[in-house]
Amino acid sequence: MNNDKPQSSILLIKSVDPYHNLALENSLFENLKPNQQIILIWQNSDCVVIGRAQNPWLEANLNYTVAHNIPVLRRHSGGGTVFNDNGNINFTFMAYKPIYNRNTITQQVNQLLLSLGLDTYVNERNDILLKINGKLCKISGSAYQETTTKGLHHASLLVSSDLTKLRKSLQPNNHNLIIKGITSTRTSVANISDAMPNLSVAYILTKLVSHLQNYFSIANVTKLDNISESKLANLNKQTSWEWNFGATPPFMHILEDKILEHEIKGQLKINRGIIDDVDLSISQFNIQDIDKIKNLLLQCRYQADAINQKYNAILTHAEENDKLTPFIQWLSNQIN
Repeated sequence: MNNDKPQSSILLIKSVDPYHNLALENSLFENLKPNQQIILIWQNSDCVVIGRAQNPWLEANLNYTVAHNIPVLRRHSGGGTVFNDNGNINFTFMAYKPIYNRNTITQQVNQLLLSLGLDTYVNERNDILLKINGKLCKISGSAYQETTTKGLHHASLLVSSDLTKLRKSLQPNNHNLIIKGITSTRTSVANISDAMPNLSVAYILTKLVSHLQNYFSIANVTKLDNISESKLANLNKQTSWEWNFGATPPFMHILEDKILEHEIKGQLKINRGIIDDVDLSISQFNIQDIDKIKNLLLQCRYQADAINQKYNAILTHAEENDKLTPFIQWLSNQIN
């Protein structure tokens, strides 16, 4: 037996729960052995997945995602934001260096697509572009998680995703943020089915598994059932608000508007998803009213529900409510 040859495996995740799948992917990478290389193939139900250093309030339309029960999750790799649904296939390649290569899996997926008659190529960003009616559209984007000794490259492939839902989910409505994190590069996207309607997700999934088996000389594919929460230690982190939203790099929200006869100016500083500094002026509001709003916001989650809940807990006189409520409602709408 050649000990230098890595133990290769293809794992097909049966779950479509994005929280479970991202936690499992991260667990596999954390526990990867030097003689292993793992190819992971999986799908998620509707969700938005942001990069490790991204700001969900600037990447997703949270009003839309909440209304349509589309969760927003943070992954451990860098890169930009993606929308997943059952018309999308995710694939991951992880290995120790020097076996790990950012281009390995993308080139193989592209070779498969070319063999199916699609006019595709891989650009310098390791995206796969599809030519449709003379126009180049992105059908696959990549992200990476790397240490000094090992690396993970994962990507998505748009086969027959709901592009209307994708665009609405990824069209943020909060433009008054000053951030330190990474913003996504907006590009034109398309489905494989736009070029060849007869190519279904199931068909491409089968072909992809077979192609990768041949390339990596892997005889059998392992199908993974749902891993129990007790055996998936990082699932609690993946499902937490503190990770998906609270791990956002520090940012500022500039406040500037007019409500009724009141002019509003100021800024909120948010650190780890918590409002930790408030600078605020509201015309025709006295100092006591402004201080009450500041105290309400300080150390509160940067989240409309959290602000409204805290406000409802301190409601006192009806006259005061009439004065403060429009501002609180306006601010809640600004955050979402």
